[in-house]
Amino acid sequence: MQGIIIYKSKYSSTKQYAEWIAEETNFPLRDLKEVTQSDIESREIVVICSYIHTGLVILRKWIINNWKILKNKNIFPLSASGTPPEEKKYIDEFFEKSFTADIREKIKYYPTRGKYIFKNMTYFDKKMIPIVAKFNKDKVLKEGMLIESFEISKII
Repeated sequence: MQGIIIYKSKYSSTKQYAEWIAEETNFPLRDLKEVTQSDIESREIVVICSYIHTGLVILRKWIINNWKILKNKNIFPLSASGTPPEEKKYIDEFFEKSFTADIREKIKYYPTRGKYIFKNMTYFDKKMIPIVAKFNKDKVLKEGMLIESFEISKII
């Protein structure tokens, strides 16, 4: 089967996951900026690696805009975020807010942990994290939002 890996990364975690998947599958790896319509049309499998920001999958609009092409493919979306994958309640919420029911039914979602290094973050992200944490009712998740994570683990 022919496949492609498409990614958009902000702080390098998503790109690293995409590179690891490319190494294991030998699928071509493309930054979203480089992807053409023919890249998608000519593939049976599309791995889409995105990050989560403000509770939404960043590539959601791209997926929705390209759904006519993607809906007949085997789609594997992967996301990296500061929210640990085992926090299923929140991960499911991100997925539900990002996609309509017809898209959610067609794809299986793969959440991963992203690096969380404050010194590398944008000014906006550095300021927003403590504010969002302050209003989070889940004590464990709130505390986790304020702890840096320097490493990610290979998933394959």
